[in-house]
Amino acid sequence: MSKSIIISLILCFSVNHCYSQDDSLSYYFDDNNLSTAKNLIKFNATAALAGDFGLSYERVVSDLLSFEAGFSMWQGGLFFYPSIDYPGDIPEDMLTPSFFFQTRFYYTFLGLVDAPSGLYNSFMYRRRQVDYTSEPSAYYDEVVSNEVIYHVGYQWLNGARFAIDTFVGIGVGFMDYTLKNPGSSNFVGVSHEFMINLGTKFAYRF
Repeated sequence: MSKSIIISLILCFSVNHCYSQDDSLSYYFDDNNLSTAKNLIKFNATAALAGDFGLSYERVVSDLLSFEAGFSMWQGGLFFYPSIDYPGDIPEDMLTPSFFFQTRFYYTFLGLVDAPSGLYNSFMYRRRQVDYTSEPSAYYDEVVSNEVIYHVGYQWLNGARFAIDTFVGIGVGFMDYTLKNPGSSNFVGVSHEFMINLGTKFAYRF
């Protein structure tokens, strides 16, 4: 009798242990009723390959709408980045900051797919600044880019906790140049350029 009780307890413990292991794995790879997660932390892998390292945060506010904001530091002279077109050479040890804010509009299909999953379009504002004041040989004191970009993208949800965001966009950048003019005060020149912005982000949902 006592042996059968002991065997029963061992079997119950083994079943519970296996269930807890499966449950911990499902936390990361299965939906596990976590499809309503509204927060995503993202890393732009494409930008990182171009020397622009940063993170962004997306917040879902409805089935159709979300907002995303981010910050990055671009390593000047490291790689060519297609959405940045600054005159002259940027020293390799110079880090140039940028920040952006984006509004996303998701398309729902028969009510089966809601934000932050599926096809979306967005409007993004980004500001980037390069300070040349520490470089006496540079022709510019400062270059500031204010960019407005329209994107079309698709975000895949991989289980409960992970997502992949791919996008392509076109936009315009307004460049403000503070030029060095020896013997007189500096003056500002303004120009604009068209740009293409594309990439892939990897995200963690919570």
